[in-house]
Amino acid sequence: MLMVAAFGNVCLSHGSERSERKRLLNVILFETYMAPPVSEEAALDKSVWPALPKIFSRAIALSNLQDIQAPSDIQFPTNPMFLDIDTFSITGTGINQKSSFSRRNEITGIGYKLTAVLGSDNQYVVILEGHHEDLKFRDISVEVPSEKTVLIRIRHSANRTLYIAFTFISLKDEVEHGNVYPKPLSNPRPRYPSELFESKWTGKIRILCTVSATGRVDPRDFVLLECPHTLFARISTNTVLNEWTFKPATSSGIPISLQMTVEVPFLNPNSIHLGPLIPAMPVPKSITQP
Repeated sequence: MLMVAAFGNVCLSHGSERSERKRLLNVILFETYMAPPVSEEAALDKSVWPALPKIFSRAIALSNLQDIQAPSDIQFPTNPMFLDIDTFSITGTGINQKSSFSRRNEITGIGYKLTAVLGSDNQYVVILEGHHEDLKFRDISVEVPSEKTVLIRIRHSANRTLYIAFTFISLKDEVEHGNVYPKPLSNPRPRYPSELFESKWTGKIRILCTVSATGRVDPRDFVLLECPHTLFARISTNTVLNEWTFKPATSSGIPISLQMTVEVPFLNPNSIHLGPLIPAMPVPKSITQP
């Protein structure tokens, strides 16, 4: 029997408590071996491109990072090389329930630390430091508006540049008490990529997706929340988007779509265990696959 659980607090936010609701900050790191477009060692682009996490996720799933089409006002590299994706819960008091949060991708070698503070007009300021191979950076202050992507360029060498993109992800409306949540019908386990058998790397993929009223995962509406390697992501998204089916969520007996978080750990080449399927909003519900 495969357990698929939905975790969260019993109470949902209401009234004045909504101002304290967590926001999800998506962080994408990649690099390019082309010369940077500016002479400064670090530079910022602020552009209205909140769709970047969804576009980047889809490009990874389809193995075509080189085909990302950016708006004309964004200096986006034509040949990005993936380093890491993670998503953090931010409130007015910290990040992932801490004053700061550190992450290291053991596969690509990128390591970084984020400190988040609430700035003016309810905009968050993220203090960034980290390292990648011989590159070290620290005390980079980034103000992240709610409706924009902030893209940082850090010069690594004369022909090598590190890029970091910050975007707040918009979640759909909270689900209501009394809803019946999706029940898994067919959820085959993603295989460990054969290309990585010798490396035996481990990692975890988290996908924010929508289970439609027909019981299928909407292939047009997903975002990678966590990704240590592109092959893990491609196999996970292909399996979840194309093979998983559910008895859909209902409200007052009527099928509805519902935003969920799927977590798939890759433990080793010989053992894949499907992790929890978690609603994006907190609900006191557990789902067990027959």
